[in-house]
Amino acid sequence: MVFVYHLGLLGSVAPCVLYGSNVERLAAAPGTFANSCLPYTGLYMLGNSLFGWNCLAPWFSHPTRTAIRRRYNLEGSFEAFTRQCGCCGGLAEDEERREHLEVACDLATHYFCHPCALCQEGRELRRRVPHPGFYGRSVVVMMPPTEQTMGRTM
Repeated sequence: MVFVYHLGLLGSVAPCVLYGSNVERLAAAPGTFANSCLPYTGLYMLGNSLFGWNCLAPWFSHPTRTAIRRRYNLEGSFEAFTRQCGCCGGLAEDEERREHLEVACDLATHYFCHPCALCQEGRELRRRVPHPGFYGRSVVVMMPPTEQTMGRTM
């Protein structure tokens, strides 16, 4: 059985499930879902109960964004910003400093736009990586029957 769901709804209602699914796809190994979903859920609930909003889980989940960006050589937020405005190019003169700024931008993206960041990562991973739970399973394709008539043949 395959479940189809809208990522925006999942990211808003159950971000822990979307985060766990993203990490499982990124790790390409079944079983990592629970190992990432449960700590995320704890931080999510703790942040909501103590501060009234999800302010702790983004600190836990932003390294996933960095890993996706590195693995697929994607343009980061800082790189996109400097390309658009052209004003901050001098801040990142060497590769190490540029990477530190990109990690800071990844954290800011998760902190201020957390559900959107999770959805964006989910879409990117779904495009590039099949779900690890489906490896080795055969896929059944149902073919409709040929055209049939209801009349009798003699």
